[in-house]
Amino acid sequence: MYSEFNKADDQSKKIAEIWHDIHVRTNDKKVAGKYLQQMEIYNQIARQNQQVIMISNFKNHQLLTVSDNFDDILEYGCSIEDCMKWTLLYFSRAITFEQIRAMFSISMWYNKMKKHEIEVPGYRQGYCGWEFKSRKTGKVKYLMTIQQGLEYSDKGEPLIALVTVSDVTHLLRENPPFWSTIRLENTTQYCYHSEKSGIQATELLSPREIEFLKCFESGLELKAISEKMGISYKTADTHRTNILQRTGARNPMAAIELVRRVGLM
Repeated sequence: MYSEFNKADDQSKKIAEIWHDIHVRTNDKKVAGKYLQQMEIYNQIARQNQQVIMISNFKNHQLLTVSDNFDDILEYGCSIEDCMKWTLLYFSRAITFEQIRAMFSISMWYNKMKKHEIEVPGYRQGYCGWEFKSRKTGKVKYLMTIQQGLEYSDKGEPLIALVTVSDVTHLLRENPPFWSTIRLENTTQYCYHSEKSGIQATELLSPREIEFLKCFESGLELKAISEKMGISYKTADTHRTNILQRTGARNPMAAIELVRRVGLM
């Protein structure tokens, strides 16, 4: 009898074959070569900051290059050549279905946004709370990815992007929310949050909540923060609670680290 396992295995093989064909068709050695020359610098930065650095071709959905420490964080257990070819497939298999659906939802929203001409090129997007299951150890950890536009079309659409991946498990509480901040220009910001429906034209944290974090970072206690911000102690405590709930951070210092990484502070 043909088992369900064999059916799933055959489907995985078909997906792998399709992905391989796409990679072969869209291989742009000229574009990739330009960034390969800088790869040793990226390798040093990646190791120093304990993150993976990638250069991605948004137009062709192709990974052009990746730092040589990729397996320290992504834990695919494969060669760098296989990582270059299959990283999106590997990554999709390692995260939850809900997050895959959210990723495609954000991509579809962005494709609609691209139809509107962007006068000032600028693109930065952060994903936080990827629930990632290691292919090597089977353990679950939480990742953050940051995408920053490097090259743009005449309409301001990102063609080539710098992507960093970091392990932020130590900064997040257990079962944190999944969220994404999107900045298309210097001032236009959007946010997706797993505890809300759809993408909203808003920031992850309000200006007052960011002000609260800056006060906390300076070493002030909750009472001193409330006095400096001209609010009650209860309101200051509400800011703290809302920040931790929205970011999924373990504590305010962890929240500061997370929002700094996505460029909100």
